[in-house]
Amino acid sequence: MAIRSPGAFGIRIHFASFDVGEGSVMVYAEGKNGLIVHGPFRGKGPNNSGDFWTASLPGETVFIEVYGTVMPQLEVAEFVHFDKPLGVPEEDEERAALAVLPCHLDVMCYNASQVHPLARDAVGQINFVENGLSFLCSGTLLNDLDDETTVSYFLTAYHCISTQ
Repeated sequence: MAIRSPGAFGIRIHFASFDVGEGSVMVYAEGKNGLIVHGPFRGKGPNNSGDFWTASLPGETVFIEVYGTVMPQLEVAEFVHFDKPLGVPEEDEERAALAVLPCHLDVMCYNASQVHPLARDAVGQINFVENGLSFLCSGTLLNDLDDETTVSYFLTAYHCISTQ
């Protein structure tokens, strides 16, 4: 099946009552550099609750493929239609942000001896849905110093996400 939302720059799907048993579900869309696929989602989904949001997919059409021999149960409860390209500020928004943040220090303006090259690439983006609204924030990817673990951290501003 497919979900089409004309004019969307991207789509994110909310599955509810999800139970595909031994089967699986894949969601995919065509991106600039080819097909982008998320899944397979099995059983009652990633959290085993039967209720989850997929990651965002580009474009105005997202395809859902269901595999298996038993009748799957799933409901597309809602979806997000992104009406702007994700993470690309409009010119006026970008100028306003720079005016508000005069102390902003762009890591790309410093030479390699001052900032480790890996730290320059430690920027991430998160989008999430809360109370029917979709939000987008940036943050910094952090690693802990314990070589025995592989815990990754995402540090973002309090005004974006104020809880764990």
